[in-house]
Amino acid sequence: MQISHNWLKSYIDLPYTPFELEKKLTMAGLEVEKLEFLGSGLEDIIIGKVLDVKEHENADKLHVCQVDCGEEGVYQIVCGADNVRKDLKVPVALPGTTLPDGMKIGKTKLRGVSSNGMICSADELELAEERQPGIMELSDDFTIGAKFIDEYMLNDYVYKLDLTPNYSRCLGMLGVARELSALADEKLEINYPDNKLDSEEDLPVEIEIEDEKLCSRYTARLIKGIEIGPSPIWMQRYLKAAGIRPINNVVDITNFVMLEYNQPLHAFDYDKVSGDKIIVRRAEKNEELITLDGQKRELDEDVLVIADENKAIGLAGVMGGEETEVTAETENILLETASFDPVNIRTTARKFALPSESSHRFERKIDIKAIDEVSRRAANLFVNYAGAEVVGNLNDEYPSPEDKLVLSISPEKVNGHLGIEIDIEEIKNMLEALGFSVKIQNDKLKVEVPSFRTDVEYQADLIEEVARVYGYNNIPYTRPASKGSGGRNEKQKKELTLMKLLQGQGLDEAKTFSLWESNNKFLELLPEDKAIELRLKNPLSEAFADLRTTLVPGLINVLANNSRKQVKNMAVYEIGRVFFDRGNEKPGEKNMLAMASMGANVESWDLDAPDFFYLKGILENLFDYYKIKSYSFEKAAYEIFHPGRAANILINNKECGMIGEIHPDVQGDEDLPARTAIVELNLDRLFELTGRDSIRYGEVSRYPSTERDLALIVSEEVTAGAIIKTIKNNSGKILEKVDLFDYYKGSQIPEGKKSLALKLTYLDKDKTIKEEAVTEEIKKVIKELKSSFNVEIRGN
Repeated sequence: MQISHNWLKSYIDLPYTPFELEKKLTMAGLEVEKLEFLGSGLEDIIIGKVLDVKEHENADKLHVCQVDCGEEGVYQIVCGADNVRKDLKVPVALPGTTLPDGMKIGKTKLRGVSSNGMICSADELELAEERQPGIMELSDDFTIGAKFIDEYMLNDYVYKLDLTPNYSRCLGMLGVARELSALADEKLEINYPDNKLDSEEDLPVEIEIEDEKLCSRYTARLIKGIEIGPSPIWMQRYLKAAGIRPINNVVDITNFVMLEYNQPLHAFDYDKVSGDKIIVRRAEKNEELITLDGQKRELDEDVLVIADENKAIGLAGVMGGEETEVTAETENILLETASFDPVNIRTTARKFALPSESSHRFERKIDIKAIDEVSRRAANLFVNYAGAEVVGNLNDEYPSPEDKLVLSISPEKVNGHLGIEIDIEEIKNMLEALGFSVKIQNDKLKVEVPSFRTDVEYQADLIEEVARVYGYNNIPYTRPASKGSGGRNEKQKKELTLMKLLQGQGLDEAKTFSLWESNNKFLELLPEDKAIELRLKNPLSEAFADLRTTLVPGLINVLANNSRKQVKNMAVYEIGRVFFDRGNEKPGEKNMLAMASMGANVESWDLDAPDFFYLKGILENLFDYYKIKSYSFEKAAYEIFHPGRAANILINNKECGMIGEIHPDVQGDEDLPARTAIVELNLDRLFELTGRDSIRYGEVSRYPSTERDLALIVSEEVTAGAIIKTIKNNSGKILEKVDLFDYYKGSQIPEGKKSLALKLTYLDKDKTIKEEAVTEEIKKVIKELKSSFNVEIRGN
């Protein structure tokens, strides 16, 4: 954002020099990257008037001119420009002047005729990038002998601001003026522009908004009798200072008002609009539009367009269409002022690589309640500087006006956060100076947020505003109080122990970003509670636009990046926070553990899903370490996992995570090896349910245990977990544990069946266990397994 010192002074009587203002802006949070004097190198150029022009006696292309330079006198200057003529006012460099390129002007002779100075062209004054065919021709109202930089409005300073997204209100000159007014030692009055209009006719244009989510307000105003021509010199100079090239009065006025109010506008050639209706709608699939840059754009349903009754005539908030472009023949315009969805505008601008001053502002949200004022201001300028006539009142379609935002805050909260002591009246005055409406009720401040402060939503935002007005440099430096000598807290200790456990089982730690790209490619494949977009309000990049809801995509990317570098096997884990939606409140957070494995050593394991069972084994080891006994795996189906090879992880019958093999399509897209698996577990839940904190050590049994192996043939649909659960439920107290030690499918096993081998350990802590008691237990278990699952006992 570039702002002109002189332009700013037209709204507010600044009591600062340009250099003092630079510091003031930076302290207000509007960091000044660069301060530039527009008239640099032109300070000694003056205005001259050509009194007489004669042909040079010794040169066909040279002219001998007598130039009136005011109090400096009349100078004879030899000039070679074809456009020099009597009574023309021109910029003159007298002897002793140094031009911007370093050339020093002196007295000289050209073909025997003395020349005392130089009549300058725009490129010689570095006001044009390309070589100009002749000298500059200045306006007749310029004062002879006056400084060129004063008459040409170059006696001005330009501040190049580096604005953070929360200062989007300062993308308009009036926004900057409000900031300076509020932060001045004495309140400075702002001179708001003249917006008066006289028109009572009905506007012959109807507005229809098909998608209120993408366009919350749309206005149109008909302006007739436009006389296309150059805009006034003061407007051109202000636009150039802001980095915008003047084109004609229509385009310049819309750009000028946009820079003034931070509200983009667009002018359609009304006579090229079909019908009497403007429709704000989503584009149709494969619909085409030629934009102002002459490019044909193929649209889709995600793009918002402005359309007439027959066709699209503009990309909403981004760029107009070529067919309704304002040209030298335009007589009537339809002036658009609207509010569009920031996310949709950003997406459209990125999709077509069309970043613009307009889209930049819509992406950061504009002041929706100032739209009618902005339209009046532009119409007033068209009347004054384009000879136009306003037809009808503003046609304003505003389906769901925004409610006023009122925040409540106590002075104790403000002082506690900032470490200062200011009373409630002083806080009230500070906020009112910034444009907030404030009432004191029950020793609290009720603050109504003005519509132009789109960045203020929470109490913390109000505290920041108080800090800015109070002055960051006035807040005392304090060292945070320390109640201990440092060290890890309990949560950190638990996480460190967990990390050591995971590393000891062959996993390497990975760290991925807590932000991911908008429309993440894995989003639609995730479980419903994770397949949501939690978008940042003002993301710095579309690659990091959403808060992550799961660790799974991050670890898939880690494996994929390594797989593409010919890494054959890898196992990683990540401990990190994910976010979840809480409606109108800020997103919640929870700590998660994710593990992923690819290329586990198949040869050493007689398993057809080594990665899955490797991770499942680590999970069971963790549950054993944390003394969590009531856990199970329940078959699940998620699109990111292979059908039939995924499960939910349950602790105390509550879902706490998921495990599964990555879907073959995802494996193929990401160049992952077959059978790659991943697991995600709610870490907060794991730590909450651990029984390790309440371990009680008991006496080791003095009596030996005994073991029995049980080999079963069961249907493929029957899970090992269900078998183990049934065994435990139908055994007495002497059953110590049950372990699955073999799983087999293949020859000697009927089709549709599988073999499970389990080891049952029996122990009586009071006496030596008898063979008869174990045999009786085994018989009871086998009977129940046959009844429940129709198992066959191998070896019988």
